[in-house]
Amino acid sequence: NNNLYNINQAVILAGGKGERLRPITNTIPKPMAPVNGIPFLDYLIFSLAQAGFKKILILVGYKSEVIISRYEKNNNYGLDISFSYSHENCQTGKRISDAYDQLDEYFLLLYGDNYWPIDLKSMIGLYNLNNALITTTVYSNNNGTGEYGKENNIQVNKSSLVNKYDKKRNS
Repeated sequence: NNNLYNINQAVILAGGKGERLRPITNTIPKPMAPVNGIPFLDYLIFSLAQAGFKKILILVGYKSEVIISRYEKNNNYGLDISFSYSHENCQTGKRISDAYDQLDEYFLLLYGDNYWPIDLKSMIGLYNLNNALITTTVYSNNNGTGEYGKENNIQVNKSSLVNKYDKKRNS
């Protein structure tokens, strides 16, 4: 586990319908929604380039042609950007399994509609320290400003290990 600082691939989930963002997503996929006139995905890709990633795999589905046409040739960051298509109704796990042959042994998986400053070295350091199979980042909604107030779909213990994942936030 000593060579994990060489995570070069980021995998972006960008295939959902973005129904809560309608009518914007009637014509474009959610990651392409403009923020200050620039597609959100541009900001995300820039942050990944700044964090040292070399390869990006975008898992597309809904209105995939909009994402592919923008990034297959318009790549100003010197990144290797590729795509994996799954039907727009596919769940997250299916999208990842459809892309299996394109995945590096170690990769960062992130949503195409979330932004956070990546401290990759610290994140991987904790991953190594815990000798974990997988590491996740969790936004704490303790102050209640998250989309679901103080609710969260992940519960962590005092050692920062995940105790429970509940997609529907039933507990």
